[in-house]
Amino acid sequence: MSFLPDKLLVSSPNGGGVLLVDGGVPARLSCVDGTGLALTPHGLLRGLQSESDSTLAVIDQRGYRRISLAEESLDIHDVLHTHRATFVACTEFNGVIELDDAFTERRRWSFPGEPDSVHLNCLCLHRGRLLASMFGDFSEHRVTREKPRVGVKYAMC
Repeated sequence: MSFLPDKLLVSSPNGGGVLLVDGGVPARLSCVDGTGLALTPHGLLRGLQSESDSTLAVIDQRGYRRISLAEESLDIHDVLHTHRATFVACTEFNGVIELDDAFTERRRWSFPGEPDSVHLNCLCLHRGRLLASMFGDFSEHRVTREKPRVGVKYAMC
């Protein structure tokens, strides 16, 4: 017995794009690298990693558009939409950005250390609290590759 849904959307970097897995068979819908998919009441958000790793793709009733969140690299790794805001996991500065409905930054949280030292990845809400997963509580860049501790979670707010 499979616990996976019949249809699953998968977002992937490094030549992945977006895949629709239907009945266990993958079909590529997009070749544009990305990390993170989030459904909103009006459409879909995607973190992009091809041209700029600081861009969200928005697909809604107005069509397709790209929203640049910053001039500097954010290295977006996940997107979460809730009834109150959109949250973006940013590996480059070890943190999360909260966006309003117009994709304007409201606030940000970050962990100390060199850029990409904790390799912050996935976001979720648990009992009303925003949680972020990371590879570990490190302070040096890329130590996570040598001593990974996948699954460490921290409350952001």
